[in-house]
Amino acid sequence: MARWVRIQLHGVRMGVFLGACLCMGLLNGCSPSLNWRTLATGRFTVLLPCKPDQAERNVALAKQTLAMDMMGCKADDAMFAISHVHAQDAQAVDALLADWRASALAQMRSGPAATSLAQTLGKHPLPMLLVNAQGLDANGQAVQARLAWVRDGLDLFHFALYAPYIHEDMAKPFFSEIQAP
Repeated sequence: MARWVRIQLHGVRMGVFLGACLCMGLLNGCSPSLNWRTLATGRFTVLLPCKPDQAERNVALAKQTLAMDMMGCKADDAMFAISHVHAQDAQAVDALLADWRASALAQMRSGPAATSLAQTLGKHPLPMLLVNAQGLDANGQAVQARLAWVRDGLDLFHFALYAPYIHEDMAKPFFSEIQAP
């Protein structure tokens, strides 16, 4: 009789253990692939779904060499990036924007791109140029891009999302929550 009780208890413990493993697996399967967090990026507050890496490099835009601050991260097969340059004078900002936009679209070998205007959030909203494009990534794979540029005085900010397929769960929080103070 004692042996039967021990076998029964072992079976119960094993069942509880397997049940707990199954529940943990289901909970893990329900965890969001985009873990949004608020991030202050100098002038703006944005939502990013991952912890960004940061870098700085010199870039040539509109016949100028400028220091570009960048941060970005990958989540759910998508690349989220924010970049910033500071223009040397007010006349240069429009040329920088035009060259940066053309360079971004050329790099992904994009066809015609849809352009629209929006505004950032905040007490003093800033105009935002939005671009939707399709093209190829560096490996020749199809990629979609949602890009935005925001001008704030002599500063030009670029927000970019690249993915094989962009769905609203990625794009909406990233672009609709860009907030200037």
